Amino acid sequence: MYCKNCDLEFDDTTTICPKCKSVLKSNKNTYQKNFENKINEFKLRKKIRQGNILSTITILTVAIHILVELFMQIHIEDYYEIYIKYSPSAISVLVLVLSLKRGEKRHQFLNNILFISVMILISIFGTIYFSAPLVNRIFNGNYLFKEYWTVYGVGNFIIILECILIIFDDSYYLSYINKKENSNK
Repeated sequence: MYCKNCDLEFDDTTTICPKCKSVLKSNKNTYQKNFENKINEFKLRKKIRQGNILSTITILTVAIHILVELFMQIHIEDYYEIYIKYSPSAISVLVLVLSLKRGEKRHQFLNNILFISVMILISIFGTIYFSAPLVNRIFNGNYLFKEYWTVYGVGNFIIILECILIIFDDSYYLSYINKKENSNK
């Protein structure tokens, strides 16, 4: 039984509130609210776990992408400047870091679409501006030419997809907030 005035719960045998002497009502609504709260808490924990998994997978994907790309770039001769040689890797990391920072806060849908469009343009034009001339000159007829573009293109595509997930899915945001709250305690 439940007293609305005192906001207290009593066992089913009690019919009158000892404090305010009002008639107690059935607390089925309270049970339903408690059940709904438990379901919502379970869903929140599941979202937080999904966000943690998503961020881990994203970081591992980028690490693997960059390691494979750097392994292929070892075959690039040393007469190119290092900043030109490793700029494709830097572009991938830049896109990921900006997306992770963007995912830490909630934004409007159209702003997120604009942000993702800019990240795609950075990836494409950064690749065309820095990588294409470099790779065409270095791998001119070399066996790694197609493999390099395949690895880089697929890796960049996967990174962009993961960045879209980070920005549009609330799970990363919720896991970030959860980590922040736990670190403050």
